[in-house]
Amino acid sequence: MQDGTIGIRNAIPPGPAAARLPDLERALVNPAAVFDTPAALRDHPRLLPSCKREILRRWAWDEYLKEVAAAEGMAEGEPSRLDAVKAALLALGEARRPDPAAPAAAIPAPRALDRAAA
Repeated sequence: MQDGTIGIRNAIPPGPAAARLPDLERALVNPAAVFDTPAALRDHPRLLPSCKREILRRWAWDEYLKEVAAAEGMAEGEPSRLDAVKAALLALGEARRPDPAAPAAAIPAPRALDRAAA
């Protein structure tokens, strides 16, 4: 980036990025509006890893919703960067944690399988 913000969009005035913090409230609501790439967020020198992980988790959710919308045939927008967000999370030591409230696939009861085979 030529303005010295190392991948931060309009969040801070030009100058040494190490001396400034991005707009954290905006980054938590819309990370893609503050950071050019997930890697720019991952590599930001002033943010704590826990803060980076939280912003990246929210970014991952946004990107996941883009993929769901595309799969359902909704209007195409920007391509999903979910893989890049996941890579940034993994680089920060984030382990994959499935949501315990997410629906699981139904497993047929053994009796139903026995009746179907008979």
